[in-house]
Amino acid sequence: MGVTRNWTLAALFIALCGIGALLKIPGPFSSVALDLAPALISTLFLGPVWAGVIAAFGHLISAFTGGLPLGPFHAIVALEMLIIVLVFGLMMKRGWRSAGFLFVTLATGLLAPLPFYFLISPALYLTLVPILLVATAINCAVAWIAVPFLKRIKPREVIR
Repeated sequence: MGVTRNWTLAALFIALCGIGALLKIPGPFSSVALDLAPALISTLFLGPVWAGVIAAFGHLISAFTGGLPLGPFHAIVALEMLIIVLVFGLMMKRGWRSAGFLFVTLATGLLAPLPFYFLISPALYLTLVPILLVATAINCAVAWIAVPFLKRIKPREVIR
């Protein structure tokens, strides 16, 4: 793929993450939203590295539209999202679709908020986990449903 096409697709998926960021999941934190699904889908078109960057930007957009409830700690979450989606993309490249979605759900719902257990409080972790698991399950369900349809229109697939 050409460089211009990669940048254009990345901008498109970041914009889709921005739209998803406006679809908030009701809960104690206003930054939990449907911003992850476009990043997961972007692995099909751009590969793991680009998708990870898209996920980081998607989280930052969600955090900014939600009023930055965790302040500068959102930078940590953006880095976590980059790593999680990067690993997801690598798993998808190997054809581990179910394992990839399970990894994203557990990593985003249980592992990503773990630093806040130590940095802020155990109560924050216990508050975040249920809503993050629900939000991630919804994001993964959207991507799970969309990927097979989008694979049909992609001439050279990244995901098997």
